[in-house]
Amino acid sequence: NPVLEESIFNGCSALTHIKLPEGLTVIPQEAFSRCYSLTNVNIPSTVSIIRRWAFDRSKIEKDFEASSENCLYIDNWLISVKEVQIDVLDIKEGTVGIAEYAPHFPRDRGKIGPVHLPASIKYLNNYSLNSSAEFNLDLKNVEYIEHRALYCIRSKIIHVPASCRFFGTENIKDNRRLEDIYFHNPETVIDVKDSRFRSSSSVRVHGDKDSTAQELCEKCGELYQLT
Repeated sequence: NPVLEESIFNGCSALTHIKLPEGLTVIPQEAFSRCYSLTNVNIPSTVSIIRRWAFDRSKIEKDFEASSENCLYIDNWLISVKEVQIDVLDIKEGTVGIAEYAPHFPRDRGKIGPVHLPASIKYLNNYSLNSSAEFNLDLKNVEYIEHRALYCIRSKIIHVPASCRFFGTENIKDNRRLEDIYFHNPETVIDVKDSRFRSSSSVRVHGDKDSTAQELCEKCGELYQLT
């Protein structure tokens, strides 16, 4: 599969457009940063991760900042969200992914209100819902929830849908309000990033017997209980 290196086109000020190949899975950090003339780029259907600052200070982002829109979309990905008060963030139907740090700047917690995900969403990258004031998050048909995708959201309950193939446990560790998490697919890969991982508070883990949810409880000790 094709691979892009980090910052591969950083500072290519003459670059106006580029066609990325199918098979590409990651658009790395600062890949198109400071591409001051870049106005057209595609996101292949095989991409599942877009890292922070991928289009930082490109003409695409500069034009977005000057526009009246609050959200920057490239093809079917949400790339950036403006630092403005957004009472309800309705992500448009057809969106398949939210890039890492879509709100990629320091912001007051709760500046983004409840987030409504479309049925088309598949990929939530790190910090993609950073500190949103979301109490009843509906993860729809998401397939990939990176480790800090749900960083400091306000939900007490998270339902990880049957469609989910990967879930990073930092989403538990970083959410102090979380009380219950339900895994609806017994085979979801639940990735423990840190061998010393512990939640900051007791979390009830709900899942099937002999499932990956049960493995999580056995691995992480008395702070977890399968129900």
